[in-house]
Amino acid sequence: TCDIQFDLWVWLAGDQAVIVDIDGTITKSDVRGLVATQIQDTASFLGNALSGANARASELMTSAAMAADYTHDGVAQVMDDIRTKGYRIVYLTARPITLADKTRQFLFSVGRGTPHRLPEGPLFTQECATIK
Repeated sequence: TCDIQFDLWVWLAGDQAVIVDIDGTITKSDVRGLVATQIQDTASFLGNALSGANARASELMTSAAMAADYTHDGVAQVMDDIRTKGYRIVYLTARPITLADKTRQFLFSVGRGTPHRLPEGPLFTQECATIK
C-alpha cells in the first residue's frame, strides 16, 4: 500500500481570490528568497542535530534560521488583513515542485512571533523538478 498526503481546497463559486507571487513579492528578492528558504531549512536541521550535544551551538543555529528572514516588513499583516476581508489566498512561485514542502514551511513561518501570519492557501509551483 501507499499513503499519499495532499491538501484539498474547496471554495464556493462566488469566493474571491488574491494570487500572490512569493519570490520578490513576499520575499525581498527572487533569488535571496529562495536561498533564505534553503538556509532556514539547513539551520533548523543543524540546530536540531546539535541540540543534544551542544546547547549553545543549537541556539546559534536557531538564531541563524531566524536571521534568514528575507520577507518584506509587514507582509504577514497585509496578507492577514486581505484574508479578514474575505479573500482567499493563492500562492504562486517559479520554484520547482521538489521544493513545495520547504516553500510551504517557509511561508507559514512568516510572521512567527507576531499576531499576524500568512494565511493558508494553495501553492502553485513549476511542474519540473529543477530550476532552469
